Amino acid sequence: MLLDELDLVNERRDGALIRIQNYQQATARYYNTNVRSRRFRVGDLALRKVFQNTAELNAGKLGANWEGPYRITDIVRPGAYRIETMDGKTIQKPWNVMHLKKEAHGGGLMGHFGVAKTIQIMRDHFHWPHMIRDVEHICARCTTCKLAKSKVQPHGLYTPLPIPSQPWTDVSMDFVLGLPRTRHGKDSIFVIVDRFSKMAHFVACNKTDDASHVAALFFKDVIRLHGMPRTIVSDRDTNFLVTFGKPCGLS
Repeated sequence: MLLDELDLVNERRDGALIRIQNYQQATARYYNTNVRSRRFRVGDLALRKVFQNTAELNAGKLGANWEGPYRITDIVRPGAYRIETMDGKTIQKPWNVMHLKKEAHGGGLMGHFGVAKTIQIMRDHFHWPHMIRDVEHICARCTTCKLAKSKVQPHGLYTPLPIPSQPWTDVSMDFVLGLPRTRHGKDSIFVIVDRFSKMAHFVACNKTDDASHVAALFFKDVIRLHGMPRTIVSDRDTNFLVTFGKPCGLS
């Protein structure tokens, strides 16, 4: 029971984080319905939200959420203004590093890549201190990534293969590679084992033999003596099994 609970710790932590983020988004939507947008005029005073690039160093959660006041000096377009400090110092065109990281991670042309890929994309155009830490932060808190890239393995426990009922109906095959070359030029061994009786055939072959040649060896040393097996267990990939199965008549 304890081991089962430990295996589910990461899954439950991710689920709790997703629920918290959904609750925060629902709360924000509820309160934003009562917010009315207001257009500023030249000369009005306004506050600007504090982002990571303008936050106080080591301020943490106790840092200010808003900074200012600033004076509106020009209206660029509805919702966009040029501002200056109360001392008359013009504020250069501000850019939001948080929005920049979100665009590079999950923007229209991005695919919610991992930390390494996102950092590579950012470094092609931008640089600022603690870039790696900031990108890791935004990737770790991305709700879309947590929903689509669960760290919990999708498969369950490993199950043993079914026990054969008679000899040479279920076999396994593998290769022993990297051996010293013999006088006949062979440098590998093709191993076929009957899973019922544990009887084995060891066939000399070459490392460069293709699936068609291996199928010929299988006909000569297994099918000729024991008949066609019902199942074959191998660690070879799909392409190998397809090429191997055609000469052997396997599907």
